[in-house]
Amino acid sequence: MAFEMGISQKAYSDIENSKVKINLEILTKISDILEIKPSDICSISHKCNTDGSEDKYHGLLEYMKKNNISIPEEYL
Repeated sequence: MAFEMGISQKAYSDIENSKVKINLEILTKISDILEIKPSDICSISHKCNTDGSEDKYHGLLEYMKKNNISIPEEYL
C-alpha cells in the first residue's frame, strides 16, 4: 500500500496507527487504490460508528483478502 501511495512504509504505518491525521489527498489515494469511495474507508475505522458499517467493513476486508492487501491484525 505504501508503495502504491508513493510514501515510505513508516509513513503508511503512522497512518494505520492513527499517529497522523489523514488529509483529503491521502484519503483519495487510499480509496483510489482500493477502488472504493472515500466515505467507505470510514467503515473500517474504530472511530466511526454508523448504521450499515458492518456490511461495508466485511466487503472491504473481503476485497483486501482477495487482492492480497495486508490487513492490520486489529481488523481480523
